[in-house]
Amino acid sequence: MTNCSITAAKGFLAAGTACGIKESGKPDLAILVCPSGAKAAAVFTTNKIVSAAVQVSRHHIKSAQTSGVIVNSGNANACTGKRGIIDAITMCRALAKETKTDPHKVLVASTGIIGHQLLIGKIISAVPKLFNKLSNNQNGGEDFLRAIMTTDTKMKCAIRKFAISGKKDNYSRRYKRCRYDWPQYGNNSVLYNNRCINLEVAPCKSFERGYWKFAQ
Repeated sequence: MTNCSITAAKGFLAAGTACGIKESGKPDLAILVCPSGAKAAAVFTTNKIVSAAVQVSRHHIKSAQTSGVIVNSGNANACTGKRGIIDAITMCRALAKETKTDPHKVLVASTGIIGHQLLIGKIISAVPKLFNKLSNNQNGGEDFLRAIMTTDTKMKCAIRKFAISGKKDNYSRRYKRCRYDWPQYGNNSVLYNNRCINLEVAPCKSFERGYWKFAQ
């Protein structure tokens, strides 16, 4: 069966689980790892008010390589002050400990309710077992997808295969979009998008500009 998940691109491992952030007991913690290291680029929100995860990842994306991403759902870790920043960094350190890499090589994302502190203890306790569940197959990829869902009614993932100089490559992306309507803030939407490509590229400004166009 063809892998139609986030792990379709070679070199990426994924896993997801329920660690207790969501009262429903549904999956709420996911990790995506590239053991050999990956070059990363990102497009972040232009809002002035951003989550702790965005602030930390904006800093970590400057690293020459990225070894993994840790994502939680059910809590956006937004408007949580200094403690929120510390929790986001702690999440990076927890995954870095398992991958045996620098925490600055780990990106972090959080999605969910705003203004509530993370249950960081539950996240840290779950990371080692979650790391042992990592796989490059469809199941691992789908577990990742389920764990980052909030108001989504179904998993969303797209895959495209292409060839460069006769060599076939896979490009996969996972995204979640959440729309919320609040009279005091107007109509808004939040997009979390993860893309994996098994293509070697040199880190440069043109790569960043290319990703910006790619993301659109």
